[in-house]
Amino acid sequence: MFNKRLTNDVINAVSESIVELAKNNQDTYGPTVGYNGYRVIKDVNKEVYQFINKANIN
Repeated sequence: MFNKRLTNDVINAVSESIVELAKNNQDTYGPTVGYNGYRVIKDVNKEVYQFINKANIN
């Protein structure tokens, strides 16, 4: 979900910052749209795509 021109260090810093803002009740966006928590996804294949691939979509 990030621009491919960003380095992994920048991507990780932004991701961790979002998680920390939420932990410190400083996330002004998420709660207004129904998000109730964040976490950094380390392996998109295991944590996201495997569930999408298993879903029975009609």
